Amino acid sequence: MDKRLVFNEIVDEYEKWRPDYVPELYNDLISYSGLKENNRALEIGIGTGKATVPILQTGCRLTAVELGDKLADYSRQKFAGCPNIEIITSSFEDYRCAGNTFDLIYAACSFHWIPEEAGYPKVLELLTPGGTFARFANWQQRDKENAALNLAIQAAYDKHMPGSAAKPDYTEENCKELASVSKKYGFTDICYQLYHRKRTFHADDFVSLQHTHGGHADMNPEKWDLFAKDLRTAIHNNGGLIHVYDVMELQLARKP
Repeated sequence: MDKRLVFNEIVDEYEKWRPDYVPELYNDLISYSGLKENNRALEIGIGTGKATVPILQTGCRLTAVELGDKLADYSRQKFAGCPNIEIITSSFEDYRCAGNTFDLIYAACSFHWIPEEAGYPKVLELLTPGGTFARFANWQQRDKENAALNLAIQAAYDKHMPGSAAKPDYTEENCKELASVSKKYGFTDICYQLYHRKRTFHADDFVSLQHTHGGHADMNPEKWDLFAKDLRTAIHNNGGLIHVYDVMELQLARKP
């Protein structure tokens, strides 16, 4: 299966467990872009619409492209009462539209699936002069308050998904480096921001959340059940709760 379509098979689970983004992120995005009624926006990879409502609330006309047919259908039903949104089942690479069309193009936890050399030039082409490209995502960081739980969770990952949970925390330098990529494709006025949030989960809910992440959702069911059991045991044996620290990144750039 195309790894970009993994979430197309867990639509309801994705909608229930994947987080929204903090209001401050949207405030900064809308302030930077000046997005308003009758402007045109394009969302790359709408998924289940986790990043869509605040954009629609500006009154803009929103076009969304989504590769997964089940995800696209879900979002069509979710926003059936909104006359200012059109959802197209397509990859961004295959989507066809005249240049200089959109005042805002944004991608929430989706642009990394698109080859850089294909994605940035196409965004630049489709934006109106002065239009905004916004790229944002959520990085889930480890529990900083329970060292024993951290070790137990890491042991479960080392056993079932070696190397996948040992990444360092996402930093402002990481965000700055990613923001700078747009410069080499002709974008200007580049800026970036991090936002932070803490969430707390019981064991079963944490396991459900983890199953909506890449590398987890497409695991063999028997292997996943064993992994999930070890994650639950780690949490139950170390206080019964796990804290998740979210770091949300936002990169903004403008077409000259």
